[in-house]
Amino acid sequence: MSRRRPLIAWIRILHRWISMLFTVLAASLLTPALFGVDTTSNPLGLVALLLLVLLVVTGVWTAAHHYAVKFRAPRRARARRTGVPTNV
Repeated sequence: MSRRRPLIAWIRILHRWISMLFTVLAASLLTPALFGVDTTSNPLGLVALLLLVLLVVTGVWTAAHHYAVKFRAPRRARARRTGVPTNV
């Protein structure tokens, strides 16, 4: 029997892994800069920027999902009490 996860669970897992990669990459990029080495031409900066964009997208998705579920909850509870389907 396979266990299915909702999309939001996969988004959260992806967000966690991207945040770990971003943290390691940002630390590796900032460490030479602390010692005065010029890192402006490092191509890993673009990878860090891509990871940052992915973090923003997945973070906004999880936040929006949280509030969407919170917004729909009273309507679903009312439908359960009255017996009216929610997709009407």
